[in-house]
Amino acid sequence: MDTERVAAAIQHYLVNPGENAEKVWTGPDWFSVQSPRRVYDAGLADWAVAGKDWVSDAVRVVVERRPVFTTHGLLLPAQGEPLHLNRPEVMAELGRRVGAGLSPLAYAELFGELYSVRDIDGPVV
Repeated sequence: MDTERVAAAIQHYLVNPGENAEKVWTGPDWFSVQSPRRVYDAGLADWAVAGKDWVSDAVRVVVERRPVFTTHGLLLPAQGEPLHLNRPEVMAELGRRVGAGLSPLAYAELFGELYSVRDIDGPVV
């Protein structure tokens, strides 16, 4: 896992402005960051899309703000900017790859984990 790229994506997409890291823990395939209000646990996800040649890393980030836990998905393409999969417009764009480098089941797997408890206004696919 490219921890520097993942950390930058978490900072960009998930961390609130003004929120600073108090503690950081790292391992070979995971890391955690604690801020005054939240804990961000990031690790490699075993999603089917992770094995695609155009994907460098697929990362599951669990944000803990007790008693609420929120799961976020990040895809780090081999080329290009990280994708925050919890954004409907990003999933809509990713849907264009179905049948062209992304299987329908791999796409559905992402919806199952990241959108199973969320209402979405308007079409995603």
